[in-house]
Amino acid sequence: MLWSHHTRPADTANAFAVDFGNACTPNSISRNDSLKAEFETRLSHYCPNTSGKYVSVELVDKCLRAMKLGKAAGVDNIETEHLRYAHPRLSVLLSILFNCMMVHDGRVRAMFGNGVVVPLIKDKHLDKCSADNYRGITLSPHTSKLFEMCILDSYGDYLLSSDLQFGFKKVTGCNHALYTVRSVVEHFTAAGSVVNLCALDMSKDLTK
Repeated sequence: MLWSHHTRPADTANAFAVDFGNACTPNSISRNDSLKAEFETRLSHYCPNTSGKYVSVELVDKCLRAMKLGKAAGVDNIETEHLRYAHPRLSVLLSILFNCMMVHDGRVRAMFGNGVVVPLIKDKHLDKCSADNYRGITLSPHTSKLFEMCILDSYGDYLLSSDLQFGFKKVTGCNHALYTVRSVVEHFTAAGSVVNLCALDMSKDLTK
């Protein structure tokens, strides 16, 4: 999509909204609904084997101090600085709030699911009028980020993923994936084998 014909900021913002909205739309509505129903059914029969851990005031304070400063606010206009430099009693209140959300069927504030999507150019040398050259960054409420940090601190050891997954994980990224692929290719080519590679760009609309 080219946006060079847009001259008003509102038109450009609407174009971004349409493009990112399409990117977040399921490829198959029926399949999405069936997977959601399956998840809800399995979740309703889930019985944990161990008692849950409570979020202590000390844990909230620890995670709060680990949050980065200078980050943009979410839809609630609350920044990390508002939380860190507030009265110490806030950590007590947040601890009570987080424990209530965990006890009562894992329900969280509706605001936790709202975010502001900000478009960022992937490279300054790319064409700024092409939608394909932008990626969306979601600004989530800092309170939800703090809650997530508390959960990860308590249950991070149970949230495992494959060693072959490089995206959406700490200290890993494209460079690690490229290094792995290159190491595998060099291993087989050094032994005289022929290596055929196939790359699939999942960010593209495969229906076109």
